[in-house]
Amino acid sequence: MSEKISIGGTVTFQAIDESGFAMVANGTFGGGYAKIAGMTKGADGNNHVELQHYFLAADGSYVYTQDKAVHTPVTETRYAAATEYTVVASGGKFAGMTGSTFNSIGVLDYSTGFGVVRLEGEIGH
Repeated sequence: MSEKISIGGTVTFQAIDESGFAMVANGTFGGGYAKIAGMTKGADGNNHVELQHYFLAADGSYVYTQDKAVHTPVTETRYAAATEYTVVASGGKFAGMTGSTFNSIGVLDYSTGFGVVRLEGEIGH
């Protein structure tokens, strides 16, 4: 029998150093941490970003992801962000859901390190 969990909500994040971000969320998750693992400027003018996220739910359940994002410039410092998250480890009510993916869209400001995204999708096993 396969089990699926809908992923949804918003995440507000703030840079805490050059590659780390603290997250506060509502919806499926309550918060967590993100880290930039690499970034390259594409020929298309977009920044292609590799990320790692640790999402934590209120009951202690968690999802750890390896991700790929595209940051598209909107102004000199503000970017539209689209991210695909791939679950590589999970626990609690998310146990065994590795390999699943979900997505987000949002905006971030490179000058302040502040941003907000909307999560959506479904993970399962």
